[in-house]
Amino acid sequence: MNMVPGLIIYSATSNTEKKTSFLFVSYEDMKKNIHTIVNQVGRFLGRELNEDTVERIVENSSFKSMKGKFQKDDDAERINLDVFLNKGEMNQWQSRFTKEQNKRCDEMFLRKMKDCDLTRCYAPVISVL
Repeated sequence: MNMVPGLIIYSATSNTEKKTSFLFVSYEDMKKNIHTIVNQVGRFLGRELNEDTVERIVENSSFKSMKGKFQKDDDAERINLDVFLNKGEMNQWQSRFTKEQNKRCDEMFLRKMKDCDLTRCYAPVISVL
């Protein structure tokens, strides 16, 4: 698998003087404490959510629930889930790259994002391999 050369769409823009209103949520944060994240999203959108609503959102947005919605009995409607869904676990994308590709990805990411405060959740993959 070749890495795509070129620009990274997301760059060190979060440190600019003009702040825009956005909520940064990582998949890793959601995996660690989904209930807290759902409440944060609700507050960001100006809504206070009760426990029942939070629980329904958590259940309906779970990997298992969403994967089940893709399942079809009819072969004609069946979708190749591997194209759209991985395993629902953190850092599984790393297994699709070689060690060298992971290293190059880390180096490029850290170089382009060094001045960005959104790198807090990025753990270089080389340390995992």
